[in-house]
Amino acid sequence: MKKGLLLIDVLESISLFFLYFAAGGLALLFVGISLLVSDVAGTLYPLYQAYERADCPQDRTEEALMWHIALPEAAIVLSYSLLDYVFGVLCLSLDCVRYGFLAFAVADIVLSLYILSFSSP
Repeated sequence: MKKGLLLIDVLESISLFFLYFAAGGLALLFVGISLLVSDVAGTLYPLYQAYERADCPQDRTEEALMWHIALPEAAIVLSYSLLDYVFGVLCLSLDCVRYGFLAFAVADIVLSLYILSFSSP
């Protein structure tokens, strides 16, 4: 199961790298490839739920489900506001957006390394 979670993060980082390289005449091709890779990663998302069921104690399943629903919503509210400020006020060029995709790809690679190193088998 750990390998599946690792594969999801690697595929998502590859998708973000394609978005970073999407410029010029081949931009549409790179965006299309990025979306395709992201869709392939999306088919593996049920592995997260299976991992939670296998790793979480039965008596704490309800609490884990509550956090699983609440945290992504809170992250969206905070991160969208922060990204709106960064890309809308501080950085107005398209290169800045490309570097943002690169930063997110690198962050996904770091998360992949974390999963590989520290998660239980």
